[in-house]
Amino acid sequence: MAESSSVMSNPPTVILSASPKGGCGKTTVTDATASVSVASGHSTLVVDVDDGNSGYRRRAGKGAALSLSWTTTADRTRPWLAKNVYGKDVVIFDLGANLVASESPVTEFLGEAILQLKATGSRIVFFAIASPNAPGTGRLIRSMRDDYSSVAEVYIVENNVDGSNAFPENMGTFGITTIPFPHMDPGIQAVRMLREEPLLEVFRAPSPGYEVATARYAQKVASFAKQEAVRGLFGDDGLPEFQRLAAAAPGGLRYAIGGLRGARNEAIRANERLLLASREVRSADRTNRELVYAKAIELIDAEAAYRAI
Repeated sequence: MAESSSVMSNPPTVILSASPKGGCGKTTVTDATASVSVASGHSTLVVDVDDGNSGYRRRAGKGAALSLSWTTTADRTRPWLAKNVYGKDVVIFDLGANLVASESPVTEFLGEAILQLKATGSRIVFFAIASPNAPGTGRLIRSMRDDYSSVAEVYIVENNVDGSNAFPENMGTFGITTIPFPHMDPGIQAVRMLREEPLLEVFRAPSPGYEVATARYAQKVASFAKQEAVRGLFGDDGLPEFQRLAAAAPGGLRYAIGGLRGARNEAIRANERLLLASREVRSADRTNRELVYAKAIELIDAEAAYRAI
C-alpha cells in the first residue's frame, strides 16, 4: 500500500509505553497520556498489547482501545496499520509488562510496524516507565536506546508510584530526557477506578461526592502535561481545560488519601483544613502564648474533625 512506503501528509505520532515488570504504573501513564492527547484536540487511538492483563481497557472500557494479541505475527502488519492507524493523529501502544524482552511474535509485528510508520513520516516515541520498585528498568532503557534510537525518540518516564522518589541513581547516566510523573494517592486512584470510562470523561463529569478528588487527579495530570517533552508531543491546547478541571483541587493535604473514604469531598476538605491549621501553629509567634494556645486548639479540633469523617 502506498501509505507504508511514502510520506503521508499528516502521519501519526506513535508512542510505545513499556515497563520491565507489572506494578510500575505504566497503564496509569498511558491513561494520562491519552487524556492529554484527546484534550489537545488530537484524534487518538490506544492499542492495548497485554494478553495477561488488558489493564487499560479495564480502566477506560473495552471500546476505548484496540486489543492486540501477543501472538500477532509480522505478516499482518501492513493491513492492520491501513485499517486502524492511518488517519489518526496519535497512536499509543500500551505494551504488556516485559513485552520488549519476551520474544513473542507481536514484538516482530511491532518492529515491522515501527519501520513502516517511520517510512510514512511518523514520529516514533518510546516511553520507558521507571518506578522506585522496578529493578531491571536500566536494562529496558538500554535496550530501547540501543535498538530503536536510530528510528525513535526514547524518554524515561519516572513514575513516582510509591511516593518515595527513590529512583535508581543511574537514571541520569543514559543521556535520555526524563519526564517526571507525579505520585497518585491510592484514594484518588480508587476514585478513577469506580468507572470504566476514558480518564478525560471522568474528569469532565466526576462521580458525585468525589469531585474534589477528581480535580486533584486532573491537577496531577496537568503537571505531567506541562512538562516540556510532553508539550512537544501534544502542544499546549489542552492545558486550559486541565486548569479548569483542576480548579477545585486542594492546595495541599496533611495526609495522603488512602482509600475511597478519605477521597470523599468532605474528607479532603477536612484534610486540607488540617494542613492549614498545622501551618498556622508552626508560624505563630511563640512569644504570644495566647495565640499559640488558640492555634493549637484549632489544630486539635481540625484533627478531631478529620478523624470523625
